Amino acid sequence: MNEKRKKFEILEKQMDLMQTPEDIAQKIYSYCYPQMKAQDTILEPFLGHGNIYNTFIQPKEQKFYCDTEDGINFFDFDTKVDWAISNPPFQILENGEPINAFILIINRLMSICDKGFFLLINHKLWSSLTVKRMREWKEQGWVISGIKIFEIKKWYGRYYLVKFEKNAKGIIDF
Repeated sequence: MNEKRKKFEILEKQMDLMQTPEDIAQKIYSYCYPQMKAQDTILEPFLGHGNIYNTFIQPKEQKFYCDTEDGINFFDFDTKVDWAISNPPFQILENGEPINAFILIINRLMSICDKGFFLLINHKLWSSLTVKRMREWKEQGWVISGIKIFEIKKWYGRYYLVKFEKNAKGIIDF
């Protein structure tokens, strides 16, 4: 981020509404973990109840989390990690106003992740992935290299675990 940091906060009403169910966190782990190395560092940028974070078996010194309740704001987190895995908030407050968080979160993850990140998103967020953005990310070495679909009846149906990876082969043509 630039020198003039904006104040970002998660909308309180989202905190409990969209917590990743434990069975989905386990499925996320089963999909992601084989794609990583045992020594890789992992970040859960939006801890919530910790279901995703707690499934990963890395020693504590290899896994990190951000949680505003613990005073660790994702947008201020500066430690480089290999991977991030999260069910991010769809909206955040920017200086008190709700805004779409998806692109801000992706851009921030691209600045702190060395290998890649996985985000659990819904169908509404696909429209944020414009060709212009995807080209810019590709020029920076980032592509979407995997997608796994989950059906989460507790929420609104289909959710997509999207793998963004650095210096990899993309699966989307544009």
